[in-house]
Amino acid sequence: MVPRALKSALFRLLAGMSSPPPLTGDTLPSFTGLQEVGLYLHVPFCKSLCPFCPYNRLLHSADLYALFEQAVYRELDRYSEILAGCRINSLYIGGGTPTVSAEGLLRMIARVRRAFPTEYPIAVELHPLAAGRAVLSSLRAAGVSQASVGVQSLVDRELQGIGKNYSADVAREALYDSLEAGFTVNADLMFALGGQNDASWQQTVAKTLEMGVHEISTYPMFSFPYAQPNAGLHAPPHRAPEKTLRKRLEIARITAEEKGFERSTVWSWTQPNAPRFSSVTRHRYVGLGPGAASMTGNSFYMNTFSVPEYASAVESKLPVALAMRIPSRLDRAHWLYWSFYALRISRIDFATKFDGHDLDHEFGRLLRPMQILGWLAEHPDGYAVTNSGAYWIHRLQNAYSLHYLERLWGACSREAWPKEVQL
Repeated sequence: MVPRALKSALFRLLAGMSSPPPLTGDTLPSFTGLQEVGLYLHVPFCKSLCPFCPYNRLLHSADLYALFEQAVYRELDRYSEILAGCRINSLYIGGGTPTVSAEGLLRMIARVRRAFPTEYPIAVELHPLAAGRAVLSSLRAAGVSQASVGVQSLVDRELQGIGKNYSADVAREALYDSLEAGFTVNADLMFALGGQNDASWQQTVAKTLEMGVHEISTYPMFSFPYAQPNAGLHAPPHRAPEKTLRKRLEIARITAEEKGFERSTVWSWTQPNAPRFSSVTRHRYVGLGPGAASMTGNSFYMNTFSVPEYASAVESKLPVALAMRIPSRLDRAHWLYWSFYALRISRIDFATKFDGHDLDHEFGRLLRPMQILGWLAEHPDGYAVTNSGAYWIHRLQNAYSLHYLERLWGACSREAWPKEVQL
């Protein structure tokens, strides 16, 4: 883990403060100046719960799903007024298992498209057991163009070791069927699993790429105390040694690049000219559903995790459990954080988004040492993250994300309306 003093020093370099403002239950979100935004829809239901998953999820119930679906429509009605005149640039649907009720998901997609009728790409996460051909065909007909399949591994013993309820053959079939249906397909793969070795990891990466997927995204195994505590795991998850994490990520890089893929984020590789698939690099986004997060530039906020409380709250207001007002420097730091993730830091993009601010003047004290360390290289429009830099940025962002998720999502999972959380 990153020492607290180092976290504070890095945050001060990024945001000009030692820690972010607290999220509180009485802070109201602001939408002032919001011109373009991505939409996120969180479907929190699953047929079974993965032991390591940190996201807001619960076992599917027809009655609870019906309550959730109607509440999403009421929340959508509120945002159709709030975001009137705002350009929608994407819709990303995650979970949970978004296709746990394919009919319900199709109805919600149709309602979003009626509320925001312009053209934008729609992406959905797929569980291999909830990605039948009829479901995929219906999603394509509804305008969904991108699919991310939660493969995790193509080795049966590794899937069993993390409590997965499907086989490698089922995962392969979901990939083939998604490609056949015409989606741009990303495959999620996990490394540093219990029982995994370098050879089995390389085999999973190579075989996945050979199927014709457009992108792979690779993640280390992690766990959270507030997630379902190790249930279904053959052994409690543990943090792999640093050299193992680095080697597995390097195996993914070499294998992908040998097959003509290009590194598109710190942990993803994409076919040349294929659309990039990412749920996290939107500059501004608004989340619908219980447990969804939003970032408007002026505010960052979280919806309540509780489905009944979400449904009750949205009758009279936005179902926001916690919100934070974002100082302008923190907003610019947020942009830089995700630019590191996307491997390109553009001076022109920074100046365009932030009223002519100069990137080097604002963040030179951070960027110059990263150049000296070999993490960044000069780029015609700014900086490019090197392979060495991508690894260390991956590790730092992973450590920050684990801290952030444990504090914020942990609090929201324990009570519907927390009073305050300090990240």
